[in-house]
Amino acid sequence: MQLRPWRITAWWVKTLYVAIVLLVSWPLDFLLRWIALPVELVALFSFAMVMVAIVIGARVFRVRGESTVPRPWWQFTGRPRLSFVVGWACVAAMAVYVITAPESEFTLGEDVISFLAYAVIGAAYFTSGVRLRRRGDAPADGPFDASAKP
Repeated sequence: MQLRPWRITAWWVKTLYVAIVLLVSWPLDFLLRWIALPVELVALFSFAMVMVAIVIGARVFRVRGESTVPRPWWQFTGRPRLSFVVGWACVAAMAVYVITAPESEFTLGEDVISFLAYAVIGAAYFTSGVRLRRRGDAPADGPFDASAKP
């Protein structure tokens, strides 16, 4: 008996995945703060949870027309444009950290960990976009397709 690879293609299931990740990670983050773990340790744990969720999402999310064979380790999206959009969103988040750090309610350690987390995530998505463009066989960048079936 051979198992078929599990893939998520419908936009609403992808949105549900992100919502579930947030609904699980926020209470865990609150719990770790409540039991008085050092805030830097909580930030590292949160970063690890987010990275696991991103890697799992990158392995199972697919765009319409993309093969179900496993992606290369570096591929985080099915289309180069989306990789660049997520990468630039991470750059924007890093800019927010730089601008707001002096007035932040968080410790310097938390801000540095968050900044570096966005840098790592952004670099991964930029790398994915560049390599997808170079490879040239990714599905064409197109408008948002709400008709994708799971």
